[in-house]
Amino acid sequence: MRFFYDILIALLPRAFSSLVDMVKLELATFYVGAIDRARHIFTIGWLTIFGIMLGLSGFLTIHAALFLLLPWSIETKAWILLGLGLVYFLIPLVLVSLICSRRTWMKVSGAQEMVDDLSRRR
Repeated sequence: MRFFYDILIALLPRAFSSLVDMVKLELATFYVGAIDRARHIFTIGWLTIFGIMLGLSGFLTIHAALFLLLPWSIETKAWILLGLGLVYFLIPLVLVSLICSRRTWMKVSGAQEMVDDLSRRR
């Protein structure tokens, strides 16, 4: 009887270890899915902000029209306006792309560490 008891005590932690790993895997899957859904909501918010930025670009167009009235040659004013337009458009576009990327969200939320930890255990 003692022999069976010792075997049970020796095998019990191994049985629970795999059960705990399975539960951790399921929780990690749920967590990563929740982070992905949060990222989608966040992306919708950023797209809304991006729409507002496009509205503000109309406001900047008014300033551009005033800029054209400056006493420089039309070519000089056009090149300066083109450069400013690219800066006004590209900087927010790059920032939104970086903030909304899956890699950034996985890193910030800690989900990447969780996935790496589970991968090492297997």
